[in-house]
Amino acid sequence: MLPSRKWRVVGFSVALICLVPFLSAVIVEEKEFHGKRVTCLYSGLIGVARSCGTQGYDRVFTGTVRSSAEVGHTDKLLEIEPDEVFLGDSKPVKAITNQACLNSEIQTGDKWLFYLYPDNTSNTLVSPYDGRSKPLTAAEDDISTLRHLVRLTDSGMLVGKVDRREGPKDSEFIPLANHKVIAKNAKGIKYTAYTNENGYFEFELPPGSYDLSAAQEYALEEDETIGSMLRGSVPVEKGKCWEHDFTVKVRNHHDMSQPRTR
Repeated sequence: MLPSRKWRVVGFSVALICLVPFLSAVIVEEKEFHGKRVTCLYSGLIGVARSCGTQGYDRVFTGTVRSSAEVGHTDKLLEIEPDEVFLGDSKPVKAITNQACLNSEIQTGDKWLFYLYPDNTSNTLVSPYDGRSKPLTAAEDDISTLRHLVRLTDSGMLVGKVDRREGPKDSEFIPLANHKVIAKNAKGIKYTAYTNENGYFEFELPPGSYDLSAAQEYALEEDETIGSMLRGSVPVEKGKCWEHDFTVKVRNHHDMSQPRTR
């Protein structure tokens, strides 16, 4: 496969999805696959939060790919043996994925965390190339969240990731470890969590609305680019998970002495 070209087409709109506003953005990437040019469109839906549980899927599980066969010009038909099941049953399953647009090629013997939903035009389940499925080696935090969700009774979860922009022209995104994140509810009660080595944080909270902020005492500020999530109250619902990610950058020197408030 030859190097790809990627760009983003952005459209702005305001709406309500589960009471969460969003901006609509589409990331367009051109790739070479088997000598042909393929255009891949990735969802760039950017909101205050996005679902990180099993809502909207038919089956969610870790599993091993028993066979992988190309079908058509871009797709692969996978036969998967489930291992740890978070949604659905443990029966073997067939699923289609667009191999041309995946960043990681799926091969027989691979172990992945799969999020599958039914295709409207067939009886086959689909693992979307811009979805949450990923190799097991990159899914440690996702699996931890899914296991935590199973144990919930009267609370919900808020999770996310903190990346720091650095490098030439702030073009690199580095996970920020041991960084404090604060969740404050409508009564002003604050809860604190710290990111792990992957920049991942996790809260278990009573249902309600929360304002999330990455603490400012590190001379960092939230990066309000189109790639960041919108500011606003994030919902916590019983037995469900919502995700809010942060991108932060070093505060401008002339602002360093000024306190930051939200």
